[in-house]
Amino acid sequence: MVRWLAKQACAFRGHDKSSSSSNCGNFLEMVNFLATMNEDISRVCLDNAPENSKYTSIDIQKEILKILADEVRKKIREEIGSGKFCILVDEALDESNQEQMTIILRFVDYHGIIRESFFDVVGVHDTTALTLKENKTSILTYDLQIENIIGQGYDGASNMRGAWNGLQALLLNECPSIYYVHRFAHRLQLALVVASKDVHDVWLFFSKLNSVVNFVNVSSKHHFELRSAREDEITDRLASGQLESGTRTNQMRSLTRLGATRWSSHYFTVSRVIDMFDSTCKVFENTM
Repeated sequence: MVRWLAKQACAFRGHDKSSSSSNCGNFLEMVNFLATMNEDISRVCLDNAPENSKYTSIDIQKEILKILADEVRKKIREEIGSGKFCILVDEALDESNQEQMTIILRFVDYHGIIRESFFDVVGVHDTTALTLKENKTSILTYDLQIENIIGQGYDGASNMRGAWNGLQALLLNECPSIYYVHRFAHRLQLALVVASKDVHDVWLFFSKLNSVVNFVNVSSKHHFELRSAREDEITDRLASGQLESGTRTNQMRSLTRLGATRWSSHYFTVSRVIDMFDSTCKVFENTM
């Protein structure tokens, strides 16, 4: 059960897990559900279980999750073997405004296939280069040798790429072979976004496009009108044979906003507006 919830990225606990609560959280609700479906389970779980083996404690569940995570890391370690690998690192805030550092290992497995495996997410008290370095080297506890690291990739933040005190510089001081690469995809996205602002026609196009998306998405009424118009359009096109029906086809979508640093978001926004152009026009016609 713990393994299934972890695999599906589901929260274990709810806001109220008291006996009077209508929803005690995913873990307890699933246990109760299985108990109602199977008498054998019912006889050994929750109130019928021994006090020291109910497995409903937060600490116990976290311990089980840590065991599962360690097994995944051991599997990744086995795939790397004695080969060389690179480290990709980024930092971000979670929902509780806690700084988190994600660590991804890039390597060639024993089938000769390039792999990028999520290895760990570490809570940090700040995002200074020294703190990130201390947490980053924690992966060496899994018998990964620092001399086997041949590359490091981050975004362009100063605490990451700084030539003197950045994370890449601190690691280079320990191992000169850890070549630093500012992630190419991130560099390309930043270059395209900045370049698009310097070309007036392109800047004007995306400015107008952003206004269209905001006009529709900012209002629940406009959003509802868009979905209704889209439903009518899909129904008419299916009836006329212009569209084919099938699994995961003709799904309802919404207009997506432009991202400030991701050029791919510009592509998705343009594609979505083209796909929903007639429906979007009807929303504007209804407001005039």
